[in-house]
Amino acid sequence: MLKPLKYEPLTKTQIMEMLDDFLYERITTDFTRRLNELIDKNSLLIASSHKSFSYKGKRYSNDTNRFPVKANSLVEQLHPSMNEYLEELKAVVHEKLYTVGYVKQVLNSSNNPNDYLRLLPSFMHRPIQDLINTCPCRNHSLSADKVKEINDKNIEPLSLIKQRMVKNLLV
Repeated sequence: MLKPLKYEPLTKTQIMEMLDDFLYERITTDFTRRLNELIDKNSLLIASSHKSFSYKGKRYSNDTNRFPVKANSLVEQLHPSMNEYLEELKAVVHEKLYTVGYVKQVLNSSNNPNDYLRLLPSFMHRPIQDLINTCPCRNHSLSADKVKEINDKNIEPLSLIKQRMVKNLLV
């Protein structure tokens, strides 16, 4: 059940976390699933009981046990899959710099969730509206010109947000 929105300094943090989950929860879950599959495949291929490996100087694990003293390496036949995984992860991290930056700009532009509805793409309204429905804060304070100005300056982040939602439908 959705927690009721309390208008306090943490409100924007709550909204930021909710929108981040809304945009990236599916892809984060998919990345976790894919990495776990690679870890499991690697462990099977090298007949290791440790659910972990080291690749390009970084350790990856889904094991609750400690890393072994000598870390397992990722077997060569899984390198292409791991490289693809890392490239896609890097792209999403880069995308998030823009999308999170835009959402923060939206949240900093006003203290009113109704203004956020005016600035954010319509497909992001449902989570915000769910929060608004729990709060007596139902007015907006940004002018139509200010909304247009902010959105006009952020065409790329808005495009990335829209692309993320389309990609989420495909995951």
